[in-house]
Amino acid sequence: MSRRLTWLTGLSVLLLGGCGINLPGQYPLASYTRAELIGEKSDERVDLPPAIREELGNLLVDYFGTPKQPGLLSISDEQWQNLIHGQALYQKHCIHCHGLNGGGNGPTAPFLFPRPRDYRRGVFKWKSTTRTAKPTREDLLLILKEGAIGTSMPPFRLMPEKQLNELVDYVIFLSMRGEFERKLLQYYATEGPNVRQMYAEGVSGAEVQQSVAQFNKELAEMAPEVLAEVQESWRQAGDDIIEPNETMPSYNVESEEYEASLQRGKELYLGDKAACYKCHNRDGRANVADMDPSMREKNVDDWGQPNYPRNLLLGMYRGGRRPVDLFRRIHQGIAGAQMPAGGSNLKPREIWDIVNFVRALPYRPSLLPQEKPKSAGHGHGHGAEESHAAEDDAKAEDH
Repeated sequence: MSRRLTWLTGLSVLLLGGCGINLPGQYPLASYTRAELIGEKSDERVDLPPAIREELGNLLVDYFGTPKQPGLLSISDEQWQNLIHGQALYQKHCIHCHGLNGGGNGPTAPFLFPRPRDYRRGVFKWKSTTRTAKPTREDLLLILKEGAIGTSMPPFRLMPEKQLNELVDYVIFLSMRGEFERKLLQYYATEGPNVRQMYAEGVSGAEVQQSVAQFNKELAEMAPEVLAEVQESWRQAGDDIIEPNETMPSYNVESEEYEASLQRGKELYLGDKAACYKCHNRDGRANVADMDPSMREKNVDDWGQPNYPRNLLLGMYRGGRRPVDLFRRIHQGIAGAQMPAGGSNLKPREIWDIVNFVRALPYRPSLLPQEKPKSAGHGHGHGAEESHAAEDDAKAEDH
């Protein structure tokens, strides 16, 4: 089945034996709607004709191997062994949530909210790079070590550094494979032959087969270029790191300078320049009932999951709570989510003021007017405001 790669199987059999998972012969092909692939307002699934499905499956095996024997073209034996080690670790620690092919669809995924990350789009929320860039290895290592607070993603900080790096290798591999597959499926959705329609219009079987064969040839010819594009995007990640032009001012928290920074941050938060209040509300709780109606309708992320803004009074930030983490969230927004980029509208010093303000809110909620949420008067009694804050966090946008 594989036409280009000869696999070293001994190590994979040794590592995967006894893991308790019966691996299939191939990674499952992804299934997308036309809306998910090319943005059409249609829930129709992109259904591949058998011959094209077979060709796509063969290309994926050629370029990425199988679950038992994963690999990439043009990698060294050492890199391949790291990938195999990472695969074994992934099956032990990650597959039950993130799924065999990294689609966020493991057996426990339906019971989790937020849903586990689907790597196949090549989109990651928590990173130090620009919005459209891939994360760096260090970004993925940080998430593995720290986990994602408020979600089912646990920290793996006790895992040896070598194993963490091997896991990162395999996550990147799954993401590259998924993005490669997705781009080929997008090409079919826009340029591929509609076999059913051709038959309905009376096109002969020979002509249909010829059209399918020609499309398969095009897929095979474009595959190397698509892979090179995906690989290059990962190689360039380190060139797209967001480094603040101004370092964070150092304030004594009891100083007048610090209070002045909080006041400036508050004015930006409540003003139209930063307009944070439009999503996080004027009290910082991100109560959906109090949200601007135009914003409420957009509460879905790129994966089709509920995408609620963060309750800032809880001080829980899934991408990290270091000042530089918050600076990057404000400057570049959150990829795949509705959090917009503010870097083009805000000066670095203004972003630092918002960072100071946001970091202070959990300890000084009186910095913002704390009004009773609209939902608090519906029979929940005293304390409904606190329970609503916890509910907001459970539904928060950013897994």
